[in-house]
Order: sequence, then C-alpha cells, then structure tokens
Amino acid sequence: MKKPNIPWRRITAEGIAIVFSILLAFTIQAWWEGTLEDEKRNVILVGLQGDLEQSNAQLSRLARLDSIRSDAAQRIVGIARTDAVSSSFAAKVDTLLSNAFWGERFEPANGTLDALIGAGSLELLANPTLAADLTSWRSQVESLRASQTQLLSHLNEYVLPYLRTNQIRTADLLWTNAEIYEVPWEVRHTNAYRLIGEPKFESLIADLWFYSSDVTEKSRLVSEKLDRIQLSLAQELGSGDHN
Repeated sequence: MKKPNIPWRRITAEGIAIVFSILLAFTIQAWWEGTLEDEKRNVILVGLQGDLEQSNAQLSRLARLDSIRSDAAQRIVGIARTDAVSSSFAAKVDTLLSNAFWGERFEPANGTLDALIGAGSLELLANPTLAADLTSWRSQVESLRASQTQLLSHLNEYVLPYLRTNQIRTADLLWTNAEIYEVPWEVRHTNAYRLIGEPKFESLIADLWFYSSDVTEKSRLVSEKLDRIQLSLAQELGSGDHN
C-alpha cells in the first residue's frame, strides 16, 4: 500500500504564516490602542494645561487683592492704637476700609480634572506624581474656598451690619477703591473714622485680619502646588511620548 504524500513543508509554512499573521494582527491592534491612548493622554494634558493657566491667572489676581485686604485690616487696627483720631483721618480710614471690605471665592477651571476624577481615569496621565499632585491640589482648593467662605460670612454677617447700625453709608464706603469696584454715583467720605477706638469695631477688624491671613496662607500653598503641577505638565507635553 502506497503511503500518502503529505506536504509537510507546505503545511508548516502555511501554519507559520497563519501564526505570524495572528501575531501581526495583535501587534497592530496593540500599537493602535497605544496610539489612541497617547492621543487621548495628550488631549487630557493640553486640557489640563489650559484650565490651570486660567486658574493661575485668577489666583494671582485674588492673591494681590488678599494682600491689600490684610494690609488694610492691619493698618486700621494700628490706627486704633493711636492716641487720638480726628476728622483728618476720614479719607484714610475710608480708603482702608474699602480695601478691607471685599471678598471673592476662588473658582478654578477644573473641568478637565473633574472629568478625569469622575471617570476614574487619572491613570491615563501615566505619571503617578502628577496624578497625586492634582488630587491633593483639588483638596487644597476646597480648603481655601472654605476659608474664603468664612471670611465672607464674617463680613456679611458681622462687619457690614455693625457699620450700618452705626449709620455708616456703606454705599460710599465699600466702593471707594475703583480698582475693585466701579459705581455710577459720586462717592463721598463717611464718618467711619469715628468708630476707631471702639472695642467692638477693633475686634471685628482684628478678626477680619485673622481670616484674611488664613486665606492668604492657603492661597500661597495652592499657588505653590499649582506651579509644580504646571511644570510637570510642561515636561509631559514636551516629552517625545506625547508629540
């Protein structure tokens, strides 16, 4: 009986070709998925960079005004410790009070970061240090906003009612600083200087200084972390993996 002639070489070659094609398909798929991940990561990094640039600009503006407020509150308390305060202090006290009596909460542009955290996709950043910094920065921002809320509550619930109870025209007093506020009426000096030396007034302004100092310190920490994050983002975007 004649043995069948099995073309082992051809079968082997075909088998190798099939295995090779399968491996090639997996390789191409992995490469494609990796390319998509890189593109997705690059879009995320660019989005974060734009958001944080906006946040940094806002934070810088608020930090400058925070410094003005803290300095004004400190100087008012200093004036209260002088021997005598006359009407010659009227303009100076009005200006200082105007600088002190403003408040605004930091509203960061966190759209990209919130979306990342909400989707549980921080691992897409492929940089655990950057991901950790972003998470801690978000917590620091919330702490800063909580302190800003305390400061605003102190102003609105205690300081302003006290001024109005003492017949101080807050419509004039609070709008003296055109850098912060602009109003369509003529601003006149008030008699707020007469409150200098009143124990309750001094305590309210001293408390304002403490709240303001807390906001200033937390703002500094948020700003420092933001600088670090922006540096990391610039390095990530500048690397060859994301071009």
